[in-house]
Amino acid sequence: MRLTHAAVPGMTSRKRGAILNVSSVAGLLPTGTYGAAKAWITSFVEPGDVLNRLVRDIERGRARN
Repeated sequence: MRLTHAAVPGMTSRKRGAILNVSSVAGLLPTGTYGAAKAWITSFVEPGDVLNRLVRDIERGRARN
């Protein structure tokens, strides 16, 4: 999340860019810490979730470090 937070301001100022997150089906299964990490990545990039709120807050100048 810190790397994404650092990259978003430059991408929004250029009005282009992409963030690639890698998850797996393990996020859909109750497999402990690994599955939990993959599930978090999936929820991070879902529409309306953490990433979209982060971009919106940065664009509005309200982002927290």
